[in-house]
Amino acid sequence: MSSAALSQTAASLTTPSTHPMAGLVGIFLAAMMAGLNNRVGALALADVRGVLGFGLDDASWLTTVYSAGEFIAMPFSAWFGVTLSVRRFELWMLATCTLLAAILPFIHDLNQVRTFVSSSNKMLL
Repeated sequence: MSSAALSQTAASLTTPSTHPMAGLVGIFLAAMMAGLNNRVGALALADVRGVLGFGLDDASWLTTVYSAGEFIAMPFSAWFGVTLSVRRFELWMLATCTLLAAILPFIHDLNQVRTFVSSSNKMLL
């Protein structure tokens, strides 16, 4: 083996890869989002209680329903990740969340939410 080939091999071994850094950034963002998700019940659902006119005792079911929905979705997300591959599942979830984030600022009352849900269910059928 020539000295040029050895130096080229040694240089390729010492250059750092960006994949571990991208993985660490992804883990950091996931940890931040999980922390924010746990705080939704304490932060945003108080506003929902106020809009619906519920007191603290009357609206205790809101946090329970939110937590139950979160726990129900966990096994399905693991199953979809294994069945579809993690990459496809993440891309579909990213597209869905982007679509919802783009639409939500234009929804101002419950009737618009019902219309949106019924139209999206019709599109799935």
